[in-house]
Amino acid sequence: MFSCLIPLCILSQTHSPLNIIIFGDSLSSGYNLPYKKDWVSLLASNNKQFIITNASVSGATSTDGLHIATFHLNKKYYHLVIIALGGNDFLKGIPIEHTRNNLEKIIKIANRNKSKVLILGIPFFSNYGNNYRNDILDMYKTLSVKFNSHLNPNFLGEVINDRKFLQSDGIHFNQEAQAIIQSNVEKSIKSLRFYN
Repeated sequence: MFSCLIPLCILSQTHSPLNIIIFGDSLSSGYNLPYKKDWVSLLASNNKQFIITNASVSGATSTDGLHIATFHLNKKYYHLVIIALGGNDFLKGIPIEHTRNNLEKIIKIANRNKSKVLILGIPFFSNYGNNYRNDILDMYKTLSVKFNSHLNPNFLGEVINDRKFLQSDGIHFNQEAQAIIQSNVEKSIKSLRFYN
């Protein structure tokens, strides 16, 4: 999906800052982490050309994300819309088709606004079963292909398979994991073509 090799940092030297909005859940909202030590805050502090609005909310499902996205995307233009939703749907056993429909609606709003879309896939823990895990990955891939959106199929990177990166609740990721997640997402953003 990532065909552009031109670094975003070079493009930004002659253009205005990049307005980015992130729709996510507790994995992106900094749940139980020190102030500004979450991956979104690290992304902003390491890239001064990014103006990031973090619209992530702990506990948000894709339905909640759709309502939040509708509110924000109808008020302001963003160069890049990042979608990191689905985790709470999967935990609650919400049918994947329902999640897909909600994410599709968010993407359609972003496309209508001529924003680029980056989907951050949440592969979920392997102990939920490979079939379920594969269905989740297929959902994200199908959306990215259907709408020509960009996809990072596993924005959590290596932390997903190593329990040392988990908080005591066994679900959320600790401070050590945030820099790894931030680096993973930053690479995806910088692979995109802007101002074309």
